[in-house]
Amino acid sequence: MSTVAKAAQAIDLVVRAGETRLVDLTSALGIPKSSAHRLLATLVAESILTKDERGCYLPGVRLMVWGSSAATGFDLRQVAARHMEVLRDQTGETVNFHVPSGESRLCVVARPGTYPLVPVVPIGESLPLGRGAAGIVLLAYATAELQDRVIARLREQGHQPPSAETLARVRETGWHSVCDELEPGLTAVAVGVRAATGESVGAVALGGSSARLTPERVQEILPEVLACADRIAADLPETALATSGHSSR
Repeated sequence: MSTVAKAAQAIDLVVRAGETRLVDLTSALGIPKSSAHRLLATLVAESILTKDERGCYLPGVRLMVWGSSAATGFDLRQVAARHMEVLRDQTGETVNFHVPSGESRLCVVARPGTYPLVPVVPIGESLPLGRGAAGIVLLAYATAELQDRVIARLREQGHQPPSAETLARVRETGWHSVCDELEPGLTAVAVGVRAATGESVGAVALGGSSARLTPERVQEILPEVLACADRIAADLPETALATSGHSSR
């Protein structure tokens, strides 16, 4: 069987199971563990699959985008990018779009700000749920089971997870902001984007210098960030669903 066929078989196994371990994929594919590991590493590097903290393989953002495009005839990245550019031009700040993927989030669209120094989140970079403005927003809409796993992992790593009150407030207001959490001198505000079904499909995050994005400035531009998320959600077809195990609560 060709490498392409093996890759397709591996992807199919992961999609059907939702999450799969290396040992199970090796057995199902009928190839040596080393060969399976190399194949899966390539799929992860290409964002077709993703690997969580437990070592399980899950559908990656590239696969989710392909699936959404095939099923609905739309590209989430193009939809988000169009409205993110307006927000960037309105505020001058960097705007990113993150989608949930297992216990992590992936940046799939980035629009750098117009200021000399801007925060950079490379497209395809995986960041943890529960940390950063976008990570907390996406965690707020995750299943209770996933929330418990993420919170336990953050504690094991010595991080302070968001409180139940914080997550409830995000679900009520739709947004969250952080200052100097992931990187000193950086402030970010994120707003969740939800499909008509109520499921979370991603989060718009606007970030910049904490000296520039003061609490007062965040409140001033918050309506524009909320409006950007609303415009993205309004452009989603009714069949657009999150495919990473996230749902509204």
